[in-house]
Amino acid sequence: MNRILELRETAGLNQAELAEKIGVSQSTLASWELGETEPDVDNMVKLSNCFDVAIDYLLGRTNRTCLFCGGMYDTREDISCPHCLVESRG
Repeated sequence: MNRILELRETAGLNQAELAEKIGVSQSTLASWELGETEPDVDNMVKLSNCFDVAIDYLLGRTNRTCLFCGGMYDTREDISCPHCLVESRG
């Protein structure tokens, strides 16, 4: 799950800080980042909320990060998730 590593580094957090924030051990987080294990559903939700990204983004199913539409909509003005539109303008 290299997206977790990517998001953690972008947020400026070290492993210990993120692990504490979501309530797991640092070794558990490290094993996710190395791809040795994967977070369960509850921890995916915690990660999604922590980074404000869609679970599908964490799973690598989309490159769009919107938590609200999960990247289902385009960010063009003619067809948009209202949140994506606000984010893209703002």
